[in-house]
Amino acid sequence: IKFNPLNYDAVKLYIYAYKQGLTPEITAALNAKAQKSATALPVQFGKIGLLIDNSQSMMGDETQYLRPMAITLAVRDVLKKASQECIVANDVDLNLSTGLVTPSGDTALAMGLVELMEAGVEQIFILSDGYENTPAGRVNEVLQLARKMGIQTPVFQVSPVMGAESKGIRKLSESI
Repeated sequence: IKFNPLNYDAVKLYIYAYKQGLTPEITAALNAKAQKSATALPVQFGKIGLLIDNSQSMMGDETQYLRPMAITLAVRDVLKKASQECIVANDVDLNLSTGLVTPSGDTALAMGLVELMEAGVEQIFILSDGYENTPAGRVNEVLQLARKMGIQTPVFQVSPVMGAESKGIRKLSESI
């Protein structure tokens, strides 16, 4: 049976790529799917900032292995295509041998948030499961201080998973 990447959604393609490798055919299919989704959005963006959580918790569990990261990468692709300019903070750990982000380590997002605010983006999208731990609550602290300084850049959190203890999305800040 010949594999046709256009027959799969972007999340399944990323999961497949983690297992089998990211080929030029899969990359082309992912780009086409992201462009189609971005075109269908009712809004287009100017200069946006993306803050991607690539911590160990984004691996998922054994039943949904790498699904949180696959969802995050699919959303990242759409947001990039839906914007005129996109700055990705934290320079996430891109594995050059696979072309994919390798989740590992702790969640340290606050410096990336500062980096994007300094870059003068119009909106910031944080792609995270909300389990910040280096240190916990730092994104909220940075955002509260920025608001006090008069920085009103809208910040949105897109979460690939729900948190059972939060009965929904585990928020990094009430200001998001």
